[in-house]
Amino acid sequence: MGEHLLFSLYAQLWLLHCATNLGYSNLRKVKILLDALDRKGKAVSYFALDLSPEELERTLAAVPEGTFQNVKCFGLLGTYDDGLAWLKEPENIRKPKTILSLGSSIGNFERNEAAEFISQFADVLTPMDNMLIGIDACTDPERVYHAYNDREGLTHEFILNGLKRANELLGYEAFGPKDWKVIGKYNKEHDRHEAFVAPVKDVTIEGVVIQAGEEVRIEESWKYNWDQSERLWYDARVSEGAKWVNARGDYGNFVFSSFERSVTNITSTAFCQQPRGLVSYRTCNLCFSPLPLAFRLEQSLDGLGLCDTRHDS
Repeated sequence: MGEHLLFSLYAQLWLLHCATNLGYSNLRKVKILLDALDRKGKAVSYFALDLSPEELERTLAAVPEGTFQNVKCFGLLGTYDDGLAWLKEPENIRKPKTILSLGSSIGNFERNEAAEFISQFADVLTPMDNMLIGIDACTDPERVYHAYNDREGLTHEFILNGLKRANELLGYEAFGPKDWKVIGKYNKEHDRHEAFVAPVKDVTIEGVVIQAGEEVRIEESWKYNWDQSERLWYDARVSEGAKWVNARGDYGNFVFSSFERSVTNITSTAFCQQPRGLVSYRTCNLCFSPLPLAFRLEQSLDGLGLCDTRHDS
């Protein structure tokens, strides 16, 4: 089929993430896939998108020239909108591609925004393209709370680092590091974790008085149980093809294509085409019959197999 393009959605849209190692942690996850593709001899170009040139350099430094024989790695500096415009360029539209978002970044959006975000990227998919998205499905309030409010205080330190970064941008110490604390809450009504910073005493920032204990929202992390995930795919007008779920059932990676592509397949005369080797494949997109389970992931990299049944419209 020729060269395949992997495009990774690593651009981070809010200040606190600009100074973190998020790009490196994402590469750790993606490298598992890149290693498998390289072993299969697949010619792949991998593009990582990020707002931070330093993080892009750090990411690419982890895969120096010679790491792979068949996979090439590149960095794209910009926002999600920049990445979307790049994908719409004619030479990229023509290439088979898989758009990746493996770090649960979808949870940073409110639910309606998440559907709109996925939809606009799905709009650039051709019949030979897919998206692969990670979803955090844990809605256990206790577990979620302690994941974001760990005993070591690392997550709180990460959030307070955003105030240090704000001081750098302002050019003076507007936010005294000892004047603020982090407050984390799990909102069961909306299934999301919320993080706030609050001053321990009255402070004035750029002429604005913030009273002691007044909460300033910094972050929301939305969780998706499986019913909510199904609703997300429906609202985004995408068709789920396969998913991998951890043993606990609270995290999954989903493969899907555009809804329009699936409708086209259903109304045509064709064999059911389903990727082989995908764990937890539920039904055929055409006839909705059960598909085999628990094949090895690496087998799926051989491409699309054929269902045994022919379907005529």
